[in-house]
Amino acid sequence: MADDFDPPDDRLGEPAPNRSPFASHRFARLVRSPAARRLSPRRLAGAILLGALSLWGIFLIGSRAALAVTRWVAAQPEHQVAFDQIELIPAPPEYIQSGAAGILASVRQEAKYDATLPILATDLESLRVAFSRNLWIENAGPIRSSYRHLAIDVVYRKPVATILYDHDKRQSVLIDRNGVELPVGSGQVEWVETKARYRVVGETHPLIEIRGLGPALGGRVGLIWRSMSPAVDDDKVIQAARLAAFLAQRAGTKTSRDRPFPDFAEIRFHDEMVDHKRILGFFLRDTGSHWVFWGAGPATSAADDPASSRKWANLGRQIDAKGSLSLKRDTHYLKLDADYPEVRKFGPRG
Repeated sequence: MADDFDPPDDRLGEPAPNRSPFASHRFARLVRSPAARRLSPRRLAGAILLGALSLWGIFLIGSRAALAVTRWVAAQPEHQVAFDQIELIPAPPEYIQSGAAGILASVRQEAKYDATLPILATDLESLRVAFSRNLWIENAGPIRSSYRHLAIDVVYRKPVATILYDHDKRQSVLIDRNGVELPVGSGQVEWVETKARYRVVGETHPLIEIRGLGPALGGRVGLIWRSMSPAVDDDKVIQAARLAAFLAQRAGTKTSRDRPFPDFAEIRFHDEMVDHKRILGFFLRDTGSHWVFWGAGPATSAADDPASSRKWANLGRQIDAKGSLSLKRDTHYLKLDADYPEVRKFGPRG
């Protein structure tokens, strides 16, 4: 009898262990359950969007402020440079009669730059490209900037030969080592004629004359000179120009036995029948009217082109062995395009 008792009534005493104290209707009206307090996906997305818009607004305002400060700094006198004060390194050679002032004026006019450049706000790469397009500049290096100063390293185009395209009228053009036609108008190049050979001002040796390329197409200043003859393509013009540059670099040199190399005055392109064989390549004529068959021109513009250097060495050995070219004028020629030099006779042509 003593062990018999009724279970506790949770309505009268303490709540049952597994029942939440918030289950009472009194607390339910005052406190929401955790499930009810969770944000809905719609409210969460709105909060994220509002935060992103706030950050974007701050970034936009900051960017505009920074841009305004940059423009203000760039507009200050200490960060300005006059276009005509840009330094060309090195200075233009003497044969470019317009000088640095002419080149700078041409670049500014073609690229439509203002008279004054804000150094901090100028795209230096675009400015470098503008210089590289000048007719007298072969290559333009990076532009260096400093306090009120801009400088650019340049490689100038150098005349290496004239192309005689109208023998009767003695009409010719000036080309560089890449076959590019150079401007020869007033204020561009000054050249004088010495014994029917042209020499540009500032250069001691006359230019080599290139013949046999046919009539000029015309209107090619700043571009590779082009012939109207279908047999003469750009590659042959470039080879002739490179050969002229190769010979010009060695003008006035001597052999290992201190004998002078020939003074070549003419390069002539040949594509014809000689001795009932087709001769395709370049003949060289020196001032003594001796002929040398060089064959194909240099494959590269490098001063030490392997094939050309080998031919030049063979020419030197021939001169050392014979004392000179020892060729009968206009009847014999020295063939250099083989492993060993060989004297040959001009035969019937047709």
